[in-house]
Amino acid sequence: MTNQPNLTQHLINQIRDVSPLILSIQKRSSTFIRSDDNGLESDIFEHKCSAVMIQRNLVLTAAHCFDDGNRDIRLQSSYGELTVLSIGIHNQYHRKDLIDDYWKYVYDIHIENDYALIKIAEHTQLIAELNTLSLGTNPTTTSSPTSGALYVMGYGQVANIFGMGEGEGQLRISGPLAVSQQQGLRLEIRHNVKGACQGDSGGPLLSFSDHYIWLLGTVSQGDCNTFSRYQVLSQTVFDLNNFRWSK
Repeated sequence: MTNQPNLTQHLINQIRDVSPLILSIQKRSSTFIRSDDNGLESDIFEHKCSAVMIQRNLVLTAAHCFDDGNRDIRLQSSYGELTVLSIGIHNQYHRKDLIDDYWKYVYDIHIENDYALIKIAEHTQLIAELNTLSLGTNPTTTSSPTSGALYVMGYGQVANIFGMGEGEGQLRISGPLAVSQQQGLRLEIRHNVKGACQGDSGGPLLSFSDHYIWLLGTVSQGDCNTFSRYQVLSQTVFDLNNFRWSK
């Protein structure tokens, strides 16, 4: 597994348990189409962001994944495509790109409340996976997730484990990671191993204990080798009234 030379068998088993709940958000490519042997053409969907199933009909991801809209979106699991019913963006989501005045390029991005929820039609096999896990938020750790080893999972760069099929990329895990700085519901990790990469946005920040898998936050930004930023979960994330919903 990626960057994981010393994983215990217990941790490997936990990673395999949680992996079906990590999903791939894909967007229809405007550039490519695929032709089969009969010359019939079909659209190609490219991986855009990661996500995690948190309830039997609810998926958590990052709001900035929908900055360019939510049309032509597909949600893929290891069991196949899921039916998307609606997408909600947190009411207080805010993004500000910091621009270099001389060079005119984005040198940093300031994001707050980077949460989005996706309502899906219930999927029997995934619900069974969810019911076998103790996946949830740890109130103590969530308020200050600075102790213990943290791991990030997603379908970003550096593909490795748990493939989902052609075009969908590979699920990977990175860590152990340790928090460098926390400000409110945003935290930053400076990497000494490969961390969150492009395409991991919306994927879960996890902590593994002997009996539980804690979901602490979601990936907001990451450049693999230097740093990554996360949105820590708060109770407002689970209040559907705090989101603007659309298909």
